[in-house]
Amino acid sequence: MCEIDWEIFSGIISSLSAVAVTFFAYKGINTWKDEAKWNRKNQIIEKVLVLFYEAENKIKEMRSPSKPTINKIRIGELNEDGISVTEEYYNAIATLKIYNKNKTIFDDIEKNRQIFKAVTRKAEYIKPFTDILILTQEIIDNCNYIKKYFGFKEFNNDKYYRVIREFKDDKKDLIQERLDEIMKDINIITQKLLNY
Repeated sequence: MCEIDWEIFSGIISSLSAVAVTFFAYKGINTWKDEAKWNRKNQIIEKVLVLFYEAENKIKEMRSPSKPTINKIRIGELNEDGISVTEEYYNAIATLKIYNKNKTIFDDIEKNRQIFKAVTRKAEYIKPFTDILILTQEIIDNCNYIKKYFGFKEFNNDKYYRVIREFKDDKKDLIQERLDEIMKDINIITQKLLNY
């Protein structure tokens, strides 16, 4: 019969125990790291989604027919250049005021665009960021154009005014359609990422 050297056997058991502890510690740390990455990714995704909903609300507010009262500007009165203030001019000024008051939302979307791209590792996922910033800039550019040229007789205000104002008539509101498409895209992307 073979005799067991208990000293060697206990050494082997100790070594195996050390390997097992090391393996489970390694797996535990990696699981913790993966969970931390997943939590960080979800926080960024949720932050982006909130930013988009805030931006959507501000764009709708900017384009709403009911604008806040602007001190020193009244429809029908003369502005500082001696030109009668029209509804278009008034709405352009009010829209710019709302935008400037809430500009940080759009700045945050710009800041988070590259973070989102890095976290998701998909360049196509930043398209809604680009689209909403372009749409917002188009509204602001049209407001500035109306503000600058509204007093000239050859000025065709309807073309520019439809961009800055929401309409509920027989013509399509192309800006609202684009905004709806952007919101649909960001919701699809974030749902994919949150369910992944």
